[in-house]
Amino acid sequence: MYEIDPEWPERDEKVEPVLDDIDELAPRQQVALTALLTNVTTEAAAEQSGISSRTMRRYMQDPAFAKAYRDGRRAMLEERVSARQQASQAALETLRTALDDEDANVRVRAARAIFDYAFKGLETERRIREVEELARDIEELKRELA
Repeated sequence: MYEIDPEWPERDEKVEPVLDDIDELAPRQQVALTALLTNVTTEAAAEQSGISSRTMRRYMQDPAFAKAYRDGRRAMLEERVSARQQASQAALETLRTALDDEDANVRVRAARAIFDYAFKGLETERRIREVEELARDIEELKRELA
């Protein structure tokens, strides 16, 4: 019989938000999910969790497992985005400091970087608005067709 080591996997900040929401999964699925969220490939996750790749694929077909996996990936992505946003503030401060550097080349590169990031930010916001508008249009069409 397969036994789960209560010490593995270690609960860490990458998977902590997910682990609290997977109680409806079987213990083996919980281990597989954690491995899937912390490994690069499905095969590596299967091997780490002590199951075959075929079993991992079967788990991925289970709606509860698939939902937990999607939720876990989303939570990890949100954490990464948040960490990058925090780091970007420090990077911006560094660029602002570089604007006062004695070397004109350093000042120009810092100014160019600030403009580039500002433009990319505006472009991203525009695309987000477009996607939100499309989502609203789709919902309106669904209501009209219902």
